Amino acid sequence: MKKTYIKNLVWFFIIAAVLMASAFYKIKLNNEKVSSEKDFEESVLNNKSIVRVWLPGDNTTSTRRYQIQKFNQNHDDIYIMFNTYGNDYNNLLELSLAADKGPDIMAYTSLGLINKGQIMNLEKSGINLDNFDPENFIYFIDTPIGVRIFENNVKFIWNKEIFKKAGLNPERGPRTWDEVMSYSEKIKEYDEDIVPFAFPFSNYEDFKLSVGEPSVSAGSIYTSFWDYEDQKYEFENSNRILSLYNEMYSSNFIDEEFFTKGRKDLRKDFYFGNTAMMISSFEDKWYFSNEIPLTFDLGISNLPVFNYYDEVKYYYMTGSNFLCINNAMVSKTEKEQNAIREVYNWFISEEVNRELLSKNLINSPLISDTSFKNYEYEEYNDNYKFKVETKDPSIFVTSVNNSKTLELASEAIIGEKTIEEVIGILNENFKEYYNNIRYDKNIFSESEK
Repeated sequence: MKKTYIKNLVWFFIIAAVLMASAFYKIKLNNEKVSSEKDFEESVLNNKSIVRVWLPGDNTTSTRRYQIQKFNQNHDDIYIMFNTYGNDYNNLLELSLAADKGPDIMAYTSLGLINKGQIMNLEKSGINLDNFDPENFIYFIDTPIGVRIFENNVKFIWNKEIFKKAGLNPERGPRTWDEVMSYSEKIKEYDEDIVPFAFPFSNYEDFKLSVGEPSVSAGSIYTSFWDYEDQKYEFENSNRILSLYNEMYSSNFIDEEFFTKGRKDLRKDFYFGNTAMMISSFEDKWYFSNEIPLTFDLGISNLPVFNYYDEVKYYYMTGSNFLCINNAMVSKTEKEQNAIREVYNWFISEEVNRELLSKNLINSPLISDTSFKNYEYEEYNDNYKFKVETKDPSIFVTSVNNSKTLELASEAIIGEKTIEEVIGILNENFKEYYNNIRYDKNIFSESEK
């Protein structure tokens, strides 16, 4: 017994030592990177203002590097030092900011950055906010702290080939959710092996996409079910879509294992012709154009409505990332501050983001003209009536039990719990999540603005 205890203790210390060594190694690498950047600055960039930009690595990284190279070539007084990171982005950002070696411009990661005073109030940045639509900013306690440079809009797609074979008009998708039901019946009659309708449901963002987005016309809510008028979460607005999904599940119109299906799974099912209709988003466009090119004609429209007289509105779908400025900007020289402002304005400019859109990499509310000639699946670019969830506190709520939220919604759809019961539990859960937000209410007080 004693030997086992000692053995376990030894293994504990070994594992702890390995984890600590790994953490210190990453910090060392980051510090070495900063040191090499400083050497580079001193030898080559003496007369230029260096603006450091950090972003999580994604499918835009390669194109952004070319854009930044072009910017650097065209500016004699500014040089953008651009770095991207993978899964370590959050940790490296927090470590670098704590050591006063962080970037000037960065993607937001957590509420901790705000509580530590590391995110700048854009009203203090010197950027002319009047040049931008106030609906495109992200606010914290009514204070603009960032801009979302990429968004994911929601669309409804269908396989025109299956529609035609099922006796449906391939050029006209369902315009109401009742029509989704009637179309599903015809598709099942044509081929019982085809899943008539699918929606992603493997994470919280999928929940917002598949349950939240169809519900926003029911009231003054965002896709998170935050009621921006009553200032509380209100899941009563999910009743209609959950009832519809429950009926479709009972009729075998959606996959029996729908709760295991993420967006990647649905793309494959759609590609192979196993699914006829699907809730989709802009990011699917890139996959259908490049990675898994479709061999049939694709129908694309906005989401159906429950009633023709419902207010038609949609919200962009994203995670919590948005572009913000390091509050350390206030201690920099006027020349350095001007450089940061110019780079920030450049990053959120229509020119830069339209180029990314042209390559199917991002969609953005910052782009006024989303049309291109001879553009495949151009309907994905249509942002008409889409808005940014500017004052949704959900991006600052860190205690949400995402798996529990999905589990409850799944139980309502399957019929294991009543929809009313699930709505009640979700309201209570999210009330608790919201009340658990910990922040300094005076962080952006009038005296600090």
